[in-house]
Amino acid sequence: MNKPFKTLCGTVLAATAVLTLVACGSNKSKQDDKSSTEATNPATEQVFYLSQPLADGANDAIPHAAGQGSGTMMNYLLYRPLIKYNPSNDKLEPQLVDEWKVSDDELTYTFDMKDALKWSDGDDLTAEDVRFSIETVLKATLVNGIFPENFSKIEGATEFKEGKADHVSGITIDGDIVTIKLTEKVGLFAKVLGQLDIIPEHKLKDENVLEIHNSDFWKNPVSSGMYKVKEISAGNYIELERNEHYEGTKPKIDRVVSTFINDSLLAMKDGQSYYLYTNKIDDYEQLSNTPGITGFDVDILFYRYFITNLSGHKGEGNSLVDDVKVRQALMYGIDREKLANSIFRGHMTVNQAGVPSQFPEYEKSLETYTFDPEKAKKLLNEANFDFSRTFKITYYHTDQTTINFIEAVAQQLKELGITVETVQITSDPTTALTQTKDYDIALKGFSTFSYESWYGEYSSKSTSLTPLFNNDDSFDELLDQLITTSDEKERAKILSELQKLEQEKLHKLPLFTSPAYLFINTDKVQLPEDMKFSNPYYYYDLRFEEWYIK
Repeated sequence: MNKPFKTLCGTVLAATAVLTLVACGSNKSKQDDKSSTEATNPATEQVFYLSQPLADGANDAIPHAAGQGSGTMMNYLLYRPLIKYNPSNDKLEPQLVDEWKVSDDELTYTFDMKDALKWSDGDDLTAEDVRFSIETVLKATLVNGIFPENFSKIEGATEFKEGKADHVSGITIDGDIVTIKLTEKVGLFAKVLGQLDIIPEHKLKDENVLEIHNSDFWKNPVSSGMYKVKEISAGNYIELERNEHYEGTKPKIDRVVSTFINDSLLAMKDGQSYYLYTNKIDDYEQLSNTPGITGFDVDILFYRYFITNLSGHKGEGNSLVDDVKVRQALMYGIDREKLANSIFRGHMTVNQAGVPSQFPEYEKSLETYTFDPEKAKKLLNEANFDFSRTFKITYYHTDQTTINFIEAVAQQLKELGITVETVQITSDPTTALTQTKDYDIALKGFSTFSYESWYGEYSSKSTSLTPLFNNDDSFDELLDQLITTSDEKERAKILSELQKLEQEKLHKLPLFTSPAYLFINTDKVQLPEDMKFSNPYYYYDLRFEEWYIK
């Protein structure tokens, strides 16, 4: 449920698909006091303002990677998947299709595309674009691991990825009908499809799929959503206008302007931005008491953790964290409980694995890594750790709380005798983490609607993080079992084994699960009275066509 912050009534995390929250009690935000007749009398100039952070090389294009939804409002307004969740987030509904069905054996999915769909440039949006989008994420370098992991179960996906076939044989096109055949059942297949942006083959077919995230297309893209790109001013702003080829209900808001800015919090407080999703404690504490801004506490599964670079700085080998005893020492040497209560002011919950300890699937036999610096030193010595080398920690968050956390971690590791350097990433974070790789451990955040997403980062079928882990394929068999199993008891058994394996390997060093928040300037924006919000990193129906500027 969504809870305005002034009426918090308790939060319960759940690892199910895109959970929704409804308002607690009878309290309503300020926007609910407005007369319903105002919806017919909106402000003359309907402009919705957003902000996004400046990033080197990434401030002259729509933030996008390989066709997957990036979790930004911009992508929601520009692109659509085949299906997505309804406003109540309890049912998948058609988006680019008139109807869809699943066979009784759950191996065949059939989608009947809408008639006369158009891209914003007027070209037809067809079933071939669907096939192109799925095939793209099977090969793309920068892509959420849940896509290749699940789509690898489509017939012919392996042959296609290996270059033995021009197309995935299990995807067939008959006019407006797209049929997808699987080799085995995939419990989350429809939900994963519901997160996949359909992208235009006619604009991207000649691009190098491994570098498609760097394509100039994103500097002037065509779109399928209710808006299209009007102008991109490098380093300044991105402006959207209504897409005249959008066949759905036209939005009341004429234009959307997203400004590149160093401080999204300040932009929100100053009225330069009307919408902010954040998991930063600083943002929460400042915005929750700001007049005119309504905050909603959103229940999602959000992890903070360190990824380890077993490939060495810049992928050149001789990694300082290659020995698992070093990784164990780091876990014992960082006082996570103390930092959760001090630096994060009690907002974080210490985590041991991909399944949080408060969930029923949690494996209770796991080592809890209680702070023990002497044990950490012993493990470092047993691993013949090279104390003469500098241990580099990188992070891409810019809030002061995260900076304080990183410095506190660095100090605790220094007390173990390690020489530590901390570096804040100022370029594109994904490129820095997965390609440049100039670090030993890096702080990362990750939002998910399923355990498959968390464990999908270990999959050797994913090209994003697994090179950091020396392409270890030991998780693949268990992950395949999890993906294809819907029985809850069987899933719990598989998750137990996955948790044991991830603690044995420690490729990712779990830190915390954290809350997340959504803020909207309700002095400026009128929302539907029964509006429900959910995980903004995943597609669901925001009913944006009903929003308007007061």
